[in-house]
Amino acid sequence: MGFVGTLPLCKVRLLQPEDIAQCEQIYQLNEPLHFPAGFYPMFAQWLRDGKVLIVVIEQDNAVVAVGGMTADPVEGQQFVTLSFGMVHPAHQQKGLGTLLLLSRMALLRQNATPAQVHITTVGGSETFYGRFGFAYQDARQATPDYLQKSYAVKLSTADIDKCAFVLGHYTWIHPDFYTTRLPGYHSTGYSSA
Repeated sequence: MGFVGTLPLCKVRLLQPEDIAQCEQIYQLNEPLHFPAGFYPMFAQWLRDGKVLIVVIEQDNAVVAVGGMTADPVEGQQFVTLSFGMVHPAHQQKGLGTLLLLSRMALLRQNATPAQVHITTVGGSETFYGRFGFAYQDARQATPDYLQKSYAVKLSTADIDKCAFVLGHYTWIHPDFYTTRLPGYHSTGYSSA
């Protein structure tokens, strides 16, 4: 898994209820170029339903990036799905997308097993994920105007440790961050509240 460029200083933490309005604004600002029409209700529900672990990145007391993940144990490795990763347009191209990806990958450390990480991309983010070793898997027509493309990467435990190491040099990480249970590893579900 490769890392590119200098990364910004910021805070990484889990979503709190008071972050929801800022996350919705980030989505709405990104929607015209990066998300198909009609996906906003799905995003709004995703923020609130507690089924996904959601990470936010904060700078100057404002949420500037948001992204989620789930993980399920499958045959000795973690099967991970990333969802709705995005950066506020005013903060794009500054390394925050990289930090958001590293943050979610670093959370996999607690399970000490390799991971198969999947993402469905939108709006031209294939190049970004390709820098980190994600390879094309398949595509499907989600709506008449929207072709979903899926990508995946396999991470060793050393790759996961490297994500946490790099992340630790550029961020303030909330004390509860690494002790959070990932969705899929227990039957009660995850609640970010």
